[in-house]
Amino acid sequence: MNTLEQQRIEVYKATPTKLKLVDELALLIKHCFPNVETNGIRFDDSHLKLGGLMVQMVEIDPQEFGGVLIHWYPKKDVSTKNDPFCSAYMLDEKEINIIINDVKKIKEYYLSHTK
Repeated sequence: MNTLEQQRIEVYKATPTKLKLVDELALLIKHCFPNVETNGIRFDDSHLKLGGLMVQMVEIDPQEFGGVLIHWYPKKDVSTKNDPFCSAYMLDEKEINIIINDVKKIKEYYLSHTK
């Protein structure tokens, strides 16, 4: 186990399963579109809902520590920030899997329409 993984475990209480899922999500984002290295995918405001919040974007953390950052559409009764976000490690395994499956569908759709 490397130092970055140890830090993620200490800060986020990341389990081995979450470490694996977030790595899988990061790779899916990065290679979602053939011949293009992607660092994020943006969603419209009604596409992906998790826990009462709408996902605005998933982004590979440029500082690497958070793995994948989940940006939320602001919800005034929850946050006063214009761009509330959190690390994917803060989500539960089911929610991370929902995002993984959604990114897979985006990739499949793209591939089916570029042949």
